[in-house]
Amino acid sequence: MVPVLLILIPLLAGLVTFLIRDEKAARSWSLLGALAVLVISVLGLTVLKQEKNLQFSTEWLTALNSSFSVKLDGMSQLLCLLNAIAYPLVILSTWQTSYKKANHFFGLMLLAQAGMMGVFLATDALLFYFCWELALIPMYFLCSQWGGEKRIAVTFKFFVYTFLGSLLMLIGILYVQAHTTDHSFSLDSFINSKIPAAKQQWIFWLFFVAFAIKMPIFPFHTWQPDTYEQAPTATTMILSAVIVKMGLFGLLRWLFMVMPLAAFQWADFITPLALIGALYAALIAIRQDDLKRLVAYSSIAHIGLMCAAAFAQNETGFQGLMIQMFNHGINILGLWIVVEITERQLGTRKISELGGIAQKHRRWLLSS
Repeated sequence: MVPVLLILIPLLAGLVTFLIRDEKAARSWSLLGALAVLVISVLGLTVLKQEKNLQFSTEWLTALNSSFSVKLDGMSQLLCLLNAIAYPLVILSTWQTSYKKANHFFGLMLLAQAGMMGVFLATDALLFYFCWELALIPMYFLCSQWGGEKRIAVTFKFFVYTFLGSLLMLIGILYVQAHTTDHSFSLDSFINSKIPAAKQQWIFWLFFVAFAIKMPIFPFHTWQPDTYEQAPTATTMILSAVIVKMGLFGLLRWLFMVMPLAAFQWADFITPLALIGALYAALIAIRQDDLKRLVAYSSIAHIGLMCAAAFAQNETGFQGLMIQMFNHGINILGLWIVVEITERQLGTRKISELGGIAQKHRRWLLSS
């Protein structure tokens, strides 16, 4: 029941948060829910690590031959733990930030956490897609309602990119399901679908574009810096630490296992794109004056390297990728906390205005 609790707790906590009018109470309740998820995640790695506690399956959409099947295996454990660690850190690090309609803000944040947990745990393609959208839809509202001055245009761009990717992935899921022997959406049925190599060539791109936009990698990355800059810091932290991992996880869980021939054949084309994107983003990051955009472009560079490691398609690459996904999540959270503290205390994110930051901080301490 551990996987079910990892989805159910943030989902219910998020829905309850919408009913709490007091900002302090809503913030405290959301922190309590996030800590409960962290406890369950740790228990799933230790005390409750027996196989019977780590998987669950029941009827869901029987008319579509889809089931509510979730499993906490070695691949998903690390990312579920990252998701569970991120939320308490985000809430605590932005504790002094005030939000208009805070109950809506924290409710949407927790709903997004439930969706991300579902993405990492689902072993049914339709459930995976449902959770994929559940993780993204709250982000649209968080960015558009609590973002910066250019939030509407940026959120629309984010919506167009992700909607296009989601639509292509849904078409791919329905196509593969139609070619399974039992016409189900289970991961095992998808793996055994035996789609001919010629058809895998184009079905591969239906999935890959959705995952590439979410990572993102070159040339699907242009939504990210603007979104990171305009989104509220708490939302940006979740986007960069956890949500981008959904794309990499999708490669490992679904793309490589369902269409291995196409993944192998397209590797020589995608790997250079990932490496070009990593170098390109690193060079742009060096020239940034805004701390948020600096961190955003550096994140794109790291994701590009991880994507290249994935398409190496060997044991060393996969192991390194899993470790780096977790490491990147923790590191990027730390960077955003530094950006949040700097902006809150000094009133700016521009590096050009932070010359002599130690002296400015000293003056701020003396004046406070």
